[in-house]
Amino acid sequence: MKRTILTIGLVAVLALAAQADTQYYRDLEMKDVACWEDVLHAGYILHTGKNEQKTFEEYRAYAIEHELISESWEIAADAPISKGKLAYVVVAALDIKGGIWLNLLGNNTRYAYRECLHQGLMGKASQHRYIGGKELLSVLRRGMEYRRANNPE
Repeated sequence: MKRTILTIGLVAVLALAAQADTQYYRDLEMKDVACWEDVLHAGYILHTGKNEQKTFEEYRAYAIEHELISESWEIAADAPISKGKLAYVVVAALDIKGGIWLNLLGNNTRYAYRECLHQGLMGKASQHRYIGGKELLSVLRRGMEYRRANNPE
């Protein structure tokens, strides 16, 4: 009897943990416009391969430390994000070397966006347009595929 209760309890704990792991994705899918907190979480996932729950400030500190964003950027957790800024984070997180302009000028929103288009990581639209939750999920999925194909561990 105790073993059955223990097994049921363990299954319940694992189910709750799995639900917590997927909560980010389910919440993101419902958003009309993704925000910086969503993008920094996605950048963390792309860079580390891990979906760990952290605060916005922890994601921001990680992103600055690993140069996924510029330290000079003034960002707020709930502020919407453009495709160009997302592209900057994606290129940095995946360590995409890019073409001549990205190499010559360094990571910037314009050429990062062009590189993401070239790699098939993003759909075509203005780099200044805000990105939606479903679109961010698509970029995250494609980014993880890129990561697996280009960074075998």
